[in-house]
Amino acid sequence: MTTGASDGRNLLVIRGVERNVLSNELSLISRIESVAEHGGGKVTFVDGDDHTTLTWGQLHAEARAVAAALQARGVGPGDHVALLGPT
Repeated sequence: MTTGASDGRNLLVIRGVERNVLSNELSLISRIESVAEHGGGKVTFVDGDDHTTLTWGQLHAEARAVAAALQARGVGPGDHVALLGPT
């Protein structure tokens, strides 16, 4: 659950532990890399329709492929990119 803290921070509360969701400690890809390194074979997503799975290692490979494609099109550090997916 995401909540607005009284000091203006956005927090993610997981099992009673508050985490700053806007923390600059790790980027999204850094978080994916970290989990993939320690548990790349673990499933991270399951498609609800046909139960196709995606592991952390596969997610990392896909993220790197998307990053390479964006870089090839001139997107660089500091540029904003939006993600659009099915609901």
